[in-house]
Amino acid sequence: MLEDKALGATYQLDNQDKAKEYLGEDVKVTGKLDPNTNTIEVSEIQELN
Repeated sequence: MLEDKALGATYQLDNQDKAKEYLGEDVKVTGKLDPNTNTIEVSEIQELN
């Protein structure tokens, strides 16, 4: 799950394994949002410094 702290929104990620290494970190997720399921099809995840 991805939490957008600025908007107070949460999203499901289609590939949880890709996100595991960033648990608890601030990240930038690139992908496509399916508004019907509130799921992001993840293309890329980058850690923010």
